[in-house]
This record gives sequence, structure tokens and C-alpha cells, in this order.
Amino acid sequence: MLLVASELTTNAVKHSGAGSDAEIELCAELIPDGLLISVTDAGRSSSVPQIRSRKPTKPGGFGLPIVESVSRRWGSERRRGTRVWAELSL
Repeated sequence: MLLVASELTTNAVKHSGAGSDAEIELCAELIPDGLLISVTDAGRSSSVPQIRSRKPTKPGGFGLPIVESVSRRWGSERRRGTRVWAELSL
């Protein structure tokens, strides 16, 4: 749970396009047979969260593949910002 929360939060900080004074919301919610973790940011970036091919010459690129491998499912949505979420089994 901590790893998923950390990865989603790090991605929001690095890729949201928001300024240093912008807020990020982290939520954890018990759901039937699991835990839903979500991170919402200002969503000023034009990109959609997705797993990309790693480039050996660039650092990073492990976050969402890790989230995908330990989660039942994950996804994102854009409303008044970008919300990225992951469901974990208990």
C-alpha cells in the first residue's frame, strides 16, 4: 500500500504540470475485499497517465508498471484535475 501511494504521489508531483504551491490529495478507502488508493492533482499537464516503454538512456519509468503489477486494477480520470487510482486486494 505504501509503495503504491508513494508511486502515485511521486508521479503527481513530477508530471502534473502544477506549480510548487499546488495541492495534491491522497485518499485511501476500504472497499469490499480491498483498498482503493487515489491521488488527485491540479492536472495541468496535457498528458494522460499511462505505462510507457522505458528508455535505457533515461532514468525512471518504473512507477506505473510497479503499480500495475501489485494492483487488481488501476486507472485515471480527468475532471477538475487528474485522479489516478489503484485497487489493492486485502
